Amino acid sequence: MHVIFEFFLGPDQPVWVSDLSNLTVFGLFVSAAGVYKRFNCSEKRCRRIGHLKVEGTTFRTCHHHTTREVHERLYKRHSEQYPEQHEWLNRPAAETRPASQS
Repeated sequence: MHVIFEFFLGPDQPVWVSDLSNLTVFGLFVSAAGVYKRFNCSEKRCRRIGHLKVEGTTFRTCHHHTTREVHERLYKRHSEQYPEQHEWLNRPAAETRPASQS
């Protein structure tokens, strides 16, 4: 039984203070980086959070990139980078209904 306590509590610090807290902090940093990557502006070299979705794509833009030219450029870039996804996102509404509702 002493070996179990020695393993979990360690000679100096409890495991939740040393090893588990390091994993928790690492997990929080990785999660924050993933959320930032998911919601940042899709315009190149822009580090702002994207609040507005570009219609017909999975891209987002910040309040500085809301012009029609930027959205058209991102729309074109999305169609070139992700052609299958772009085709699926921009399919006609008739194709989205299940066959039983026709």
